[in-house]
Amino acid sequence: MNANDPNDPSGPGDPGAADSAADSAADSAASADGADTPKMPQGSPRWVVMDGILDGRIGDGPAITAAVKRLNRLGICEFELEQDGGKYSLLPGNDRVDGAMLDATGQQDLLEQLRAIAAATHGAVESTLRCTMIYQDECAETLFRAVAPPPAGDGIEPLTRLRPVTPADLPQTIEAAPPWQGMLRRKEVMIALPLLLLAFALGAWQSGLLDRLLSASADGLTVEAGPFEGLIVAEVANDWGNYQITVRRGPEYPTTSEAWDARAPATETERLRDTMVREGQELWLQLRDNADAVLAQRSVSLRPFVTAADAEVETFLPGRMTATRLVFSLTEYEKKKKKE
Repeated sequence: MNANDPNDPSGPGDPGAADSAADSAADSAASADGADTPKMPQGSPRWVVMDGILDGRIGDGPAITAAVKRLNRLGICEFELEQDGGKYSLLPGNDRVDGAMLDATGQQDLLEQLRAIAAATHGAVESTLRCTMIYQDECAETLFRAVAPPPAGDGIEPLTRLRPVTPADLPQTIEAAPPWQGMLRRKEVMIALPLLLLAFALGAWQSGLLDRLLSASADGLTVEAGPFEGLIVAEVANDWGNYQITVRRGPEYPTTSEAWDARAPATETERLRDTMVREGQELWLQLRDNADAVLAQRSVSLRPFVTAADAEVETFLPGRMTATRLVFSLTEYEKKKKKE
């Protein structure tokens, strides 16, 4: 109700009293603002730590996302925006970082982007967001508290207090180890390293890993087709400690039944060979050394060649240091058992 209205039963107001009350309210507000904004140290802080959370209901989603991107461009920390349904949460990385970027201009930019988020929020925000700025002798702790949203208020208001720096505010320093400790460690390493290498070499040798690592190059292997010469061919390539073997039809492989029937094998071995190839039986691939010892072997099926002229069969044999030849065999090699 207007105090100067002559129809007001309470009577005319006192203009001087009203002016005095307004001045008193302004002084009170100024005093309160001064309490919230203490005199900050000059320059940039040495370190900065952000923590807490800011959340609310999404009003303008793109505007909130854009403000968060601008926050991250400030380089203070990595702000993570989480959105779930109609709500959002803003979480800062809480690592202690260099504070060079958070001078007076950086602090103002930080506040403006937080207020931009509050302006894009539906209703008021909820905030426990805090920024700790560690200077040489003082520590400024700013709480970004929630206030009335626009247009009635700014949505976010900083409340800062200053206190002396404590050891907990500073990065922990690791004391240098005494010289004798480093010498002891070096001595232990010098003793343990040969033992570890010996154990590794022994394990590698027993598992065949050493043999594979130092295996002979596939380019040096001789492919001996024996009775399968012209019918079956093979190519050998290195593959991480193994030999990759690709088997194909040879140039003399008969392509019709008549061609098979026209062949006239002269020996039992040749007849067995023709039967194996024509029926698509198994061929044994054997890796041998110069002493003709079988180092490794594997069978491959010739069945794909019966129906497809361009068929390929791939298989692998483990690499061996002493390997010199890849031999085609009609039968599997079996070690002779020692007589008891």
